[in-house]
Amino acid sequence: MSDEPTQTHSWTGEQKLRVVLEAMKSSVSQVCAKYAKYGLTEAQIQDWRQFMVEQGGKIFEPKPRHGSSSRSRSASSRHKNNHAFTMIGICSILLNLLTISFFAAISFEVLEMPPSIATLLRLSEDEKDSDGGSKSQDFDRARDKKQEAVARLSPPTPSDKGTPSPVPSIPSGGSDSTGSQTRVKTAPMYGGPEPNFGPGIVSKVEVCKVIAPRVHKVVFVLDLNEYMWSGANGILKYDQLREEMRQAIHDLGEKSMFNVVMFHGVGRLFLYENRLIDASPRRKSEASAWLNFALQNVPDSVKPRVEESASQKLGDGVLGPWKALSAALHFEPDAIFLITGDCASLRAEDYPALKTLGVKLSAKKDSPASDELARETETIRLTVAKWIETDASRAEDLEVANAEIDQAIRQLGIVMPSTPVGMANVGWPWQEIFVNFKSSLSKDSGNFTSTHILVSLPKGRSWPVDLERTAREFTQGKGSYTLLAETFFSSP
Repeated sequence: MSDEPTQTHSWTGEQKLRVVLEAMKSSVSQVCAKYAKYGLTEAQIQDWRQFMVEQGGKIFEPKPRHGSSSRSRSASSRHKNNHAFTMIGICSILLNLLTISFFAAISFEVLEMPPSIATLLRLSEDEKDSDGGSKSQDFDRARDKKQEAVARLSPPTPSDKGTPSPVPSIPSGGSDSTGSQTRVKTAPMYGGPEPNFGPGIVSKVEVCKVIAPRVHKVVFVLDLNEYMWSGANGILKYDQLREEMRQAIHDLGEKSMFNVVMFHGVGRLFLYENRLIDASPRRKSEASAWLNFALQNVPDSVKPRVEESASQKLGDGVLGPWKALSAALHFEPDAIFLITGDCASLRAEDYPALKTLGVKLSAKKDSPASDELARETETIRLTVAKWIETDASRAEDLEVANAEIDQAIRQLGIVMPSTPVGMANVGWPWQEIFVNFKSSLSKDSGNFTSTHILVSLPKGRSWPVDLERTAREFTQGKGSYTLLAETFFSSP
């Protein structure tokens, strides 16, 4: 073979490997005989063979190239650095977006500037002013020259004729020439006139002089029961209340959202829509027309619009204004305005189905006044029932329902005896109803809603202690409870 050694004492590594492989294929003695002329012995072959067994595994182990370890460490370091720079960049972008959104919300008065930030800004301005010196004077001169140059280049306007009247400066937190206190206003971040409440996104909602200043989503709730317009000037008062609600809807910004809920008896709801809707001119006009129902035949005169889907999700034992309030909270609004009245004057015995709704009616307390009221009321209702039964077109075995009696009393214009002033309204467990109401709410429902309850009562009437206390408890800190006085209805 061409690569066979020419000297007995010179064997390359490749030649040794070939000899060992040949010995493994045939035998050591045959290989020795083949290369005997080169002085190869069996002992040499055995030594080479043993060496290959011991060291042969290292052939398959990767050998690091020169500088590969340092390059690997460098690449790993660059990868880590790139990852860190990427995270820093992402955090910086998110922080900038958050800052821009925060100051944009302040400029549109969606949020108020925290007093601490406003104080820091004023201190910063004061430091710049106090640092004045030559730098401040140079800056003022440069600014004056710039304004003069702009004035020369700008075309004259009608207001430029004559000598302009100086604009009086009002110190921060001071008063104007009339002596009235002024509020420090923050100029918009991006220039232009200061918006009142943003571009129709939030609105100032006012009902019966009760104001929710910044509202995006609002639900109006109106009581439809007869006690709302009974009594002296009752119809005029109720019309004024409806007009207050219609005007509040009309004043909503176009990007605000609203809904209307009305309730009759202790459980029937009327929904304008089953969701919050945009306060577009068309929608506001429709809602205003829907509120303009006739009082002669309520609730039949109220046109149903949608199914009571919200009421179907309410818990048992939630009645009266609390049921209407539950339906309003179902829409997760920013504010709720609830107008109601003498709901405690409803007769518990007229609603036998209440027992199936989870409300346990308390037994009536006996008193001369309550006994007299019960006798007079029962006599009138029995008389009306007998009159209904005389109808020739009516089946003889058909029992007269309470709803038929109530409707006949309204149509005939019969004045029912009023509850004596000071007589306790027993029968309605308002505390239990309030507990059921709170239990039916979700965990966060109502926490971020400002609820305003406005109550209109006939002269000499008042809410039961439990009902008023629970209403004040629910509205405390995030709304208001207002008993509308006679002076409100007498005011223009």
